[in-house]
Amino acid sequence: SPPPARVVRAISEMRLYYHQRGQLVRVFPVVFGKPSTPTPLGTHRVYSKTAGPGAASAAVLWYHRGCGIHGTNQEQLLARSRRYYSAGCTRNCEANILWLWPRVPIGTPVPNSVGG
Repeated sequence: SPPPARVVRAISEMRLYYHQRGQLVRVFPVVFGKPSTPTPLGTHRVYSKTAGPGAASAAVLWYHRGCGIHGTNQEQLLARSRRYYSAGCTRNCEANILWLWPRVPIGTPVPNSVGG
């Protein structure tokens, strides 16, 4: 059976897909890592959920060596057509991470889509 939740990072599309019990529930526009600090590829799992990082966001879903899915205090970047600005993290609108955070348990798979 499918996991209770899954969060797919579609890096080439600059989108994050949230699935619940195998069904697509929401799609979020996001910012990914800049070329010098790319978002890590592969399938990872949420290993921690905390506040932060810093003043940039109220919540973060950590999935790989200090990289996580979190909000941003630079939401204007989400309006750009190419969004590779972070230090490897996946940045979301603050309202969206606050919606996502309680729905994603520790252990949730966080793959990147085929083709990046």
